[in-house]
Amino acid sequence: MYRTFPSPIIPTQNSTGKNQPKEMTQDQEAIAIDVDDAMVNSIKQKLHAFAAGEPTADQPFLFRVPDHVRESNKDHYEPRVVSIGPCHRGGKRLRAMEEHKWQYLRDFLARNPHIGLNRCIHEMKALEMRARRCYFERVDLSSDEFVEMLLLDGCFII
Repeated sequence: MYRTFPSPIIPTQNSTGKNQPKEMTQDQEAIAIDVDDAMVNSIKQKLHAFAAGEPTADQPFLFRVPDHVRESNKDHYEPRVVSIGPCHRGGKRLRAMEEHKWQYLRDFLARNPHIGLNRCIHEMKALEMRARRCYFERVDLSSDEFVEMLLLDGCFII
């Protein structure tokens, strides 16, 4: 699809001092630009999602705090008791809560025997790629480690 746009118009001031676009004259050129309808629709969808405050499926929304910001005051950015997600997973001072996460998983499964561990793992594996795309940076966990993290952190939050 081609759309025609006039050459750039330079605003001029009228007698009241307000900017007013200058009219195109017949000797000015028009510029034709090929606009792909699929691209237009894609951008419209992203704009709509952005306006609604929704992250788009192909756009990450979990970012690591930049080092220069985190270094200014580590206490504000480093977890003290528990970590959720991959960034601080396995930290020495957070290991005690990792043990609690296993207790929460055990308690969740005991309260919901109709669900079972196999189904929980299957559901987390089904969500793995979608969850990985939420992170701006690549998550350096194996598939099993990432699924375990989703399961443990999810049960802890619930």
